[in-house]
Amino acid sequence: MILSETMKTREYLGVSDAKLSRIATSVNAMNNIMVNNKKRGNFGEYTLYHLLSIYFGESDAIYETQFRFSNGKIADAVLHIPGSDRVLAIDSKFPVENYARLDDAQNHDAKGAFRRDVKKHIHDIASKYIGEETLEEAIMFIPSEAIYLYICQEESSLIDEAYKAHVLITSPSTLMGVAFTLINITKDFKRSQNLQRVEKEIV
Repeated sequence: MILSETMKTREYLGVSDAKLSRIATSVNAMNNIMVNNKKRGNFGEYTLYHLLSIYFGESDAIYETQFRFSNGKIADAVLHIPGSDRVLAIDSKFPVENYARLDDAQNHDAKGAFRRDVKKHIHDIASKYIGEETLEEAIMFIPSEAIYLYICQEESSLIDEAYKAHVLITSPSTLMGVAFTLINITKDFKRSQNLQRVEKEIV
């Protein structure tokens, strides 16, 4: 009976076995990403690179990925600041493991563990990517709007901690604000350079 009802449901929704199989494969693939630290990191970096390519195109003058500093440390990406030799480093972090445990009533320490995870990420970024070759700030990119909103709404002390450490926490949507600000700064800088050249030619 259950089988027949399942078949009826499939027919009603117009979902074929092939489609169900593809959906199941996608869900399993995403589950594998979520439970594997390395894959989560790769997913975060891929999301970051994809967004940067959308915002800036393929412009090495504005941003670079896998940027190596003179001390050997590598940032997931950096933004080049017009008129400055220093860069703004971006590092992708995906603290999803303990976040996923927050709804589980049995995991009373999930909030504390999540808070510790994010604090560690903040201070790791501050120690690695704020120095002589960078601006006095760095960006922590979280590739999940849900996690970012949770931090803003439920763990605002983490925003304060990041601010004190000169780390800006961003999500896919808020990174866009940083990108557009940089685009406008770059336009103004280039416009200013051209105006100076034009003034010299007029003189």
